[in-house]
Amino acid sequence: MLTSPVGAAIHDVVSVLRRRFPLLEIDLLPIPVQGHDAPPRIVDALRRADACGRYDALLLTRGGGSLEDLWAFNDETLARTIADLQTPLICAVGHESDHSIADWVADLRAPTPSAAAELLVPDQGELAQRLQHISSRLQRSLTNRLNTWAQTLDQRVTHLRLHAPAQRLQRGSERLQHVHARLRLTTNARIRDGAAQAQWLGARLAGASPVHLLHRTSARLQTLGQRLRHQGTGLSLAPHARLNQLARTLAALSPLAALQRGYAIARDAGTGQLLTSVTAVEPATRIRLQLKDGDVLLRPDQESSGT
Repeated sequence: MLTSPVGAAIHDVVSVLRRRFPLLEIDLLPIPVQGHDAPPRIVDALRRADACGRYDALLLTRGGGSLEDLWAFNDETLARTIADLQTPLICAVGHESDHSIADWVADLRAPTPSAAAELLVPDQGELAQRLQHISSRLQRSLTNRLNTWAQTLDQRVTHLRLHAPAQRLQRGSERLQHVHARLRLTTNARIRDGAAQAQWLGARLAGASPVHLLHRTSARLQTLGQRLRHQGTGLSLAPHARLNQLARTLAALSPLAALQRGYAIARDAGTGQLLTSVTAVEPATRIRLQLKDGDVLLRPDQESSGT
């Protein structure tokens, strides 16, 4: 920190730095902050601090004052020196409303010395929270990894136990017992099926014996004899009744029955063709008129009409 050892700025900066980050090492490089001899001495102090290479950052600061008090920080040589520094420089000269050339060429400008101190170091509370967060993440990661390793170890132990000779013998014995039980069940089932089939075949054989066949054949013959006798009686009566019915129907439909009631049948005496209309009768046609008791030959009158 480059500032006056008797100014108010040093107390503000140190107070903020100790509060925010007590682990920070601070070197005070005393310089005059106003007057005609201030610019060359500030330039010399900046060059020596930058050349030693032991600082992470440089803070050039002073408290507020008049324009004449702050004029040393408008020096051209100082501005060029600040621009050529390899070490990062924060400039905090005066109050927030004060501006100097040194502010514009510095790597970072702070409005006040206290603000510069806050920009320089992180807050220990935020760091603690961040460390706590990282610690929690690390703990969770380690816990997860340990759990994974434990599961893998359990799997390997289980695998070894399953493939141990005693376990393999036990599984083989259990499998043999299972196969033996299945074989016993299968054998018993086959024996029961064979017994049932033998009983069924015995029943069929008993039913197919000659004695049973003779009894069934005799009973069937008796049934067929009864049916034959019943149907024979029906067959002897049925033709007579049918013949009588046909005779009655034939008599009802016979033309002779109409002749008995006074009708006659007219035919062509030459061809024997039935005459049903006067239009079929020619003057020279000889008509045979059939009555119930004989035939009569007729010749039509030439003057007869169709009525």
